[in-house]
Amino acid sequence: MDEAFELLTLMQTGKQPVVPVVLLDPPGETYWDTWQRFVEDELLEANLISEADLKLVRLTDSVVEAVDELCGF
Repeated sequence: MDEAFELLTLMQTGKQPVVPVVLLDPPGETYWDTWQRFVEDELLEANLISEADLKLVRLTDSVVEAVDELCGF
C-alpha cells in the first residue's frame, strides 16, 4: 500500500510520468477494493484528491484485464 500511495502521489503531482498502475487481487479477494473505498471515503471526501486522481489506477481480479490495461496503455 505504501508504494502504491507513493507512486500515485508522484504521478498526481507531475514528478513522475503517468504509467499504468494495476492493482490485482486474487479472485474473490477484496484488499484493493477496500483500499479504494478508503481512498474515496477519506481522501476524496476531504477534497485531498480529485475524481481525476482516481483514474490513475485500475483495480481488477482478472489477469486478462490487467494485461489488457498494461498492453493498451
